[in-house]
Amino acid sequence: MLKLIIKNLWSRRRRNTWLLLELIVVTVVSWVIFDPIIVMNHDFSIPLGYTIDGLYEISINDLKPAAKGYEEESAVHETMVNDYLRLVDKVRSHPDIESATPLVGFCYPNSDGIAFQHFKAEDDSTKSVNNVIYRFLPNSSFFTTYGFENAAHYDTVTFQAYDMLITEGMRHSMFKESTKASQNRCISIENKDTVYYNIIGTVEDFKHNSNERIRPVALLPIFQIDPYLFEDRVFILFRLKDGINEAAFKEKFRSWMLKSLRSGNFYARSFRSVEARKRQNESFEGVTGKYRMNIGLAIFFLINLCLGVIGTFWIQTKSRKQEVGVMLSYGASPNYIIRMLWGEGFVLTTFSVFIGCILFLQYAWSEGLYRMDKAWSYFLYDYWVTHFDTHFIGVSFIVYAIILVVVLIGIFIPGYRISHIKPTEALHDE
Repeated sequence: MLKLIIKNLWSRRRRNTWLLLELIVVTVVSWVIFDPIIVMNHDFSIPLGYTIDGLYEISINDLKPAAKGYEEESAVHETMVNDYLRLVDKVRSHPDIESATPLVGFCYPNSDGIAFQHFKAEDDSTKSVNNVIYRFLPNSSFFTTYGFENAAHYDTVTFQAYDMLITEGMRHSMFKESTKASQNRCISIENKDTVYYNIIGTVEDFKHNSNERIRPVALLPIFQIDPYLFEDRVFILFRLKDGINEAAFKEKFRSWMLKSLRSGNFYARSFRSVEARKRQNESFEGVTGKYRMNIGLAIFFLINLCLGVIGTFWIQTKSRKQEVGVMLSYGASPNYIIRMLWGEGFVLTTFSVFIGCILFLQYAWSEGLYRMDKAWSYFLYDYWVTHFDTHFIGVSFIVYAIILVVVLIGIFIPGYRISHIKPTEALHDE
């Protein structure tokens, strides 16, 4: 059949040339449209590394001196800390809540801000790793509440000054694969002084934001809440117990929160799910708008691709009614006709997409393929989209699969109809 397919394509080379050019243009445009979507979906598909379902945060504000009910004696820092932690204990005592932890500052998963610090392995000071820094209060149910995998036991560990936890990714990046992180120390240059940190364990990798990739992370305990941490809003993170109806919980909890969560000058203003904060962060960084725009363009393009390519192949296939009639009269089966027409479409599409990808490759070599905007960030792992060759080959196959499916659909519908008519009807116009 292959010889017949090649012969048919050559005998209709003038018409097929236009199909070839059309598919080459479609391939190049498909690359421009689908490459960002594929990369962004890849990044979204990387697991967060902690359980976000049933996770909520309460926004805690404080009364200002001119506000009604302001207590001047509660404005002392030590009292503020006690009042804040008292609110955390009240949240923990709620019958529908499994655990709660204080969130202060701006360095925690899915937070609005982020901090970095360079660390080096003690026995290899030439290798520096730029890590994300998270700070947590020891014995505050931080790991249990977030739902970090296999890390809940760190909530009962007694941390000392300059102890730290690191993620598995940071361990792989800084130390040898066979070395246990708990047997190592790392150093950091702080205010021109060399500071040694004791690594007492590791946690599984997790992401800061949902649209990012995995970074190396160091988790440092804090033993007191500095005054500046109360300058911005502070939060209480809590996790619902399993089996709680979240819709009903929200209605009841809101009134309980406004009535009960007040201590000193602190009061609960609002609460929301961490999923809602995640969506807000994505929107703030422009990820949501960019993703929706690319999806909209892709849908619009696919509709036009289907209408254009399917329409073109529909007309081309339908015009071969007499040719099919002759083949039917010589005993060709309908399935044979469909396979022949599909074979022609397959060969033509494969050749066209190959040329189109080669043309786009010339542009990609000079301008690069789509990548995350945060080029300054250090991400740990070499995903397939981070390497030019695998990125190009992977997206090319996806583009090829999309175009091939559209072409085969455009051939099958009219091909099925003309392959199932009587030979006398097909040859009526001869």
